[in-house]
Amino acid sequence: METTGIIEEIRREGVTTTRVTPRMHFVQGPDDEYMESWLAEVVLREDLRFKYGATWTTKAHLRELPAESVTAASHTWRREIAMLHLRGMVSQVFINPGGKCNAYVYSATNSPGDFEAAIDQLKVWLPPAKVRRSRQVEIVFRHWSGEEPASYSRSIDVPTWRTIAENYPHAVRQQLDRIFFGYRPSVGGRLILLHGPPGTGKTYVIRAFGREWRRWCSVEYIADPETFFGEAGYMMQTLVAQTDDDRRWRLLVIEDAGELLWRDARVRQGQALSRLLNLSEGLIGQGLRVLILISTNERLGALNDAVSRPGRTAAEVEFTPFSVAEAQTWLARHGRSDELASRPMTLAELYSGSGVGPRVRTASKPAIGFLRSRRDG
Repeated sequence: METTGIIEEIRREGVTTTRVTPRMHFVQGPDDEYMESWLAEVVLREDLRFKYGATWTTKAHLRELPAESVTAASHTWRREIAMLHLRGMVSQVFINPGGKCNAYVYSATNSPGDFEAAIDQLKVWLPPAKVRRSRQVEIVFRHWSGEEPASYSRSIDVPTWRTIAENYPHAVRQQLDRIFFGYRPSVGGRLILLHGPPGTGKTYVIRAFGREWRRWCSVEYIADPETFFGEAGYMMQTLVAQTDDDRRWRLLVIEDAGELLWRDARVRQGQALSRLLNLSEGLIGQGLRVLILISTNERLGALNDAVSRPGRTAAEVEFTPFSVAEAQTWLARHGRSDELASRPMTLAELYSGSGVGPRVRTASKPAIGFLRSRRDG
């Protein structure tokens, strides 16, 4: 951990000088607590009784602030914090992993014009992100950096369930209809289990969750599930991560996690399966507004029985290929009536044309023998 002279002074005396430092200092870990102490001291000492706040979303980071304006800054996996002297006032800026920026300006006088000018200057340094298109949803991607949890976010195109529903067999559609439009969680930690052969459209459904549940739930993608369940500290810090709205739920997505769910997973993966089960029904998941979505290409029969036990899973959906009749209907709907499905087919096979052949049309054969005319009676 790099420690600056400013932070050291706070540690020794509980106060710090208000002079501008020659360069921006970034510190790690709990030192943001000392910056909070510094801010409180400055507010009291300089009688900064007026406070003005603003919030916006940005893709910038506090490291991009001009060094001559920054007194101190801290960067942890939870958030970035900076203290600035700006236009004769003191400013405190937070940026969380999702890019939400909260800025507060403290002043001895109540001058709306000065406050607005300070916020405008901050927005020049930390430009507001462009408003995303309605079909895009912001996804947070989490991973272990080797020393601590790390995350970044980006907006991706996501479909509505209605626009892709026809790409799934009738039985699968019925199950997903109930989840998208009829399910609301009452307790945290529950599992949503999607399983079925490759090419049956599980990933598109995961993206649709981000769109259909966007009003009350945020999506976070775990890029390294083995490490997530293998490192207890990483898992716990992710589960208790601060969000902008404590009322929102979080959907942790873990793709292709079959090896974590095998019947002999405890032997293969050590504590990973146990931690998953404790999260879904044990003390770990209690009180958390967190759901865990797991997808796997494995058959349900190959998975550990404890994973799909009633009460542990909020929903369990088996993704199956189209039957021959359903595949033929899908081809006709997509203007390919001249093609023939000769066997049950996955969505990927239908799109690629693999296993689909031309419909064979037989020519009429000439009649053999004598034809009777009407006059022959």
